[in-house]
Amino acid sequence: MSNNTEPKIIEYFNEIMGDFLLYHYIVKRFLDKKLKVPPKVIKNLKDAKEKLPKMFNPEELIKLNENNKKFLTQVKKRFKEYKREYKYIGDTELKDMCCFSPDGEMGKDVVSSFPEFIKQKDKGVCFSYHQQLGQLTWLDPKPFKDEMKRYKNFIREGRLLIRECNNQEKKINNVSWYSLVIQNTKDEQNEMCIGSLKLFGFAVSGFVYWFSSKTNRDNMYKWLNK
Repeated sequence: MSNNTEPKIIEYFNEIMGDFLLYHYIVKRFLDKKLKVPPKVIKNLKDAKEKLPKMFNPEELIKLNENNKKFLTQVKKRFKEYKREYKYIGDTELKDMCCFSPDGEMGKDVVSSFPEFIKQKDKGVCFSYHQQLGQLTWLDPKPFKDEMKRYKNFIREGRLLIRECNNQEKKINNVSWYSLVIQNTKDEQNEMCIGSLKLFGFAVSGFVYWFSSKTNRDNMYKWLNK
């Protein structure tokens, strides 16, 4: 088989195999790293295997992808997403872990979208609920740093404030998240954070940022109040 033909054949087989190859290699990656395989991934692998055409031998097709760099890059990306989701959410239905039902006019997608949102964490320092867009957003290091600098200037000017009593610890799936709340000095100008209410049952107004690290939250709180 020529080098030019082999990738096309592999792609053809991958299309036929559907998600089976993807989940096979994701499971393999969990096992190679001696990590527990999320039950959700195992179920997806079983479901994908049941849909395989009977004419194909899975083992032979798996071998075709052992050195498929493009495919293995996709596996690596999806593995990280499932690892992250399992760490922060586990296997429980998220609506059963949160304090408020995802149903309702305001913030109705916050809870249901959280599992997929967690997968996108990547370099995110913390996340917040964007009031105008009505969705959760991750803040990467540079945007986060720039935003906190603006807040620090406003705090010095007496336009914003941070109350230590709002430095809360809340949990989802026994994973702790730590809040940092920026508020306008005029209470009537602060809006209720629907994301914090829906996910954590934390009724607070203002701009709320959730950190996975207490140290990072505490350090930022101290820096803003200097």
